[in-house]
Amino acid sequence: MKIFKILLPLMAIVLALGLTSSCSSSTTQVVATGDAATTDSSQPMESMSEVDAAEEITSAFPVTLQTPTGDLELESQPTRILSLSPTATEILFAIGAGDQVIAVDDQSNYPPEAPTSDISGFTPNLKGDIGFGT
Repeated sequence: MKIFKILLPLMAIVLALGLTSSCSSSTTQVVATGDAATTDSSQPMESMSEVDAAEEITSAFPVTLQTPTGDLELESQPTRILSLSPTATEILFAIGAGDQVIAVDDQSNYPPEAPTSDISGFTPNLKGDIGFGT
């Protein structure tokens, strides 16, 4: 019984300190040194990254995908996209691939400019869905 009188307040203090330290904010200071601080800023970062991204995409093809039914080789970057879920539709438009989307499933209602169709994302018809894009 004596041990509980000693351990109980000690455990309460440790618990209180643990809770307060985990809720406190910490600040991290980043200091640029050397070459990182002397980068050329005459060209906007967005345009440099867009050019690099475009070069990486075109150089990434052909690519071989492993599927349960065998390997699938994509010779070039896909230009038409059929989205079968609302989440995929929103992501495609968010990353700027909305102009490549030719149709979306019947549940996709955002963004409003998404091309609507009666394709079901719950029971996709592979033959019909592939024929939709041709």
